[in-house]
Amino acid sequence: MFNLFKFYLLSIFFYFILITNTSSHPHMWVDLFTKIGINDKGLVTSIKQKWIFGEFFSASLIDEIVKNKKGINKGLVEEISQILANLEEYDYFTNIKVNKVKTSVGKVKKFNTGIQDTRIWIEFDVPIIQPVNIEENNLTYSIFDPTYYIEMLHLENAKISFVGGIPNKCSAEIIQPNPSDEVIVLSKSPTLDMTPDKSIGKLFAEVVRVSCQK
Repeated sequence: MFNLFKFYLLSIFFYFILITNTSSHPHMWVDLFTKIGINDKGLVTSIKQKWIFGEFFSASLIDEIVKNKKGINKGLVEEISQILANLEEYDYFTNIKVNKVKTSVGKVKKFNTGIQDTRIWIEFDVPIIQPVNIEENNLTYSIFDPTYYIEMLHLENAKISFVGGIPNKCSAEIIQPNPSDEVIVLSKSPTLDMTPDKSIGKLFAEVVRVSCQK
């Protein structure tokens, strides 16, 4: 089965072949699309996500699934299911904070996946265990690989929308990362491949901030 370690190793393989500077992070890329899920009480219950994997990783995974005797679609579902299972202990790379304190997330129950223009995508919801009243609390979230092996960013000029209703006078904005020169130099260190630094990813992560006028 295509586990998280194979996920990484195949990405390194393609990266080494096609890019000259093999030592610097990141090694693979994911385009993000996110929405904020609201229930009928106006509380935030989930962060709805779509990941579009880069061409190199997509190509390696497609090469794997075409070998599946059950067919490409079934093979893709099986592989993505395993990837999500491996990401569960990492909260699906999703860091949600309420009043600057990390809040717990639940297990992804279902997902959709497919191939679009040679790139694999997945859609899923990360549930928030304790729904959040954003009219009374400050909510932020970031989606990132702690080791910065994978760069995960929204597309330029992306907008964050609400699904299920928009709480009164609330909006969301994407705050871009601003890593220092020292951190950028560190990200290019070849030692990160041998000894991953789980504190570096957040320094390159976007932050989505929800604010409501009172």
